[in-house]
Amino acid sequence: MAPSTDPSIWNQEIAVPAEVISYVDDAVKAKMPEGTQVLSIAPSGSSYWARTAKIATLDSEGNEVFYFIKAHQGETGHSLVLGEYHSMNTLWTVMPELVARPYGYGTYEKMEDVHFFLCSFHELTDDIPDIDDFPALVAKLHKAQTSPDGTFGFPYETFGGRLPQLFPVTDSWETTFKSGLERIFDSEENTHGHDEDMAQLRKGIMEKSFHGLFAP
Repeated sequence: MAPSTDPSIWNQEIAVPAEVISYVDDAVKAKMPEGTQVLSIAPSGSSYWARTAKIATLDSEGNEVFYFIKAHQGETGHSLVLGEYHSMNTLWTVMPELVARPYGYGTYEKMEDVHFFLCSFHELTDDIPDIDDFPALVAKLHKAQTSPDGTFGFPYETFGGRLPQLFPVTDSWETTFKSGLERIFDSEENTHGHDEDMAQLRKGIMEKSFHGLFAP
């Protein structure tokens, strides 16, 4: 059985202790609007490397408001919440209907090795959205905003799962994308070791995709 489908791997206990979502830390409360009263916190959603929970609150006017929290651990955990907050905040600023509202990130006061990301809570369903909805939103996003200083890339490291991704800020879209793609290939090889088929695929993609772009 392939490792990716082996239940003994995916059913392992999450490394982050369950204690981190048994209460709402003061650092988390500080990211909520002033006057917020916390009512409860309960596990919600699932992750292979984070603890996730739904926080029920009352706002300053007595309205019920729900938040979603992800809690990670360690140095990588801090990078995860930092990247997620800044990328989500960028999207929210440009097109708030596309993502959950980010409220903040930080480190627990009671547990200095635990880091969190806080956003608005949305109920998820198993329904398949209309095939035109999401592509239309992505198209709108690209039309709605341009780089304020004419550069390309993102100044923060983001993650696909736990795989780090960095598309550095440069004056050229081609340079930014090529650098980011090279790093993804490097991470793949560092994780799984050298594979000749993957090496040939990498060579083909980099040479055929970018030869015309960088040719004199």
